Amino acid sequence: MFTEMLKEFKLRFEDTDLTDLVYYFERHIELDADEHGSMAFEMIAYLCGNDAEKWNETAAIAVASLDKRIKLWDAIEELIDNQNRN
Repeated sequence: MFTEMLKEFKLRFEDTDLTDLVYYFERHIELDADEHGSMAFEMIAYLCGNDAEKWNETAAIAVASLDKRIKLWDAIEELIDNQNRN
């Protein structure tokens, strides 16, 4: 999924040098696929165990974190768009 999003991103901003940012994304995608995803789930499962309250707190924090991440990347996109207009 993220690989396809990255392809679209590169096409959308093909006139902008985003080499370092693209490298960051590609490396992040690679690590998530290979290691981080499964390690993160194991860690959360270990920490939450059978405690429903901890799982609910974890889910709420995950949603808030994703919302913040969306805002971060929206702001980055806006900056790139503004630079391309100038």
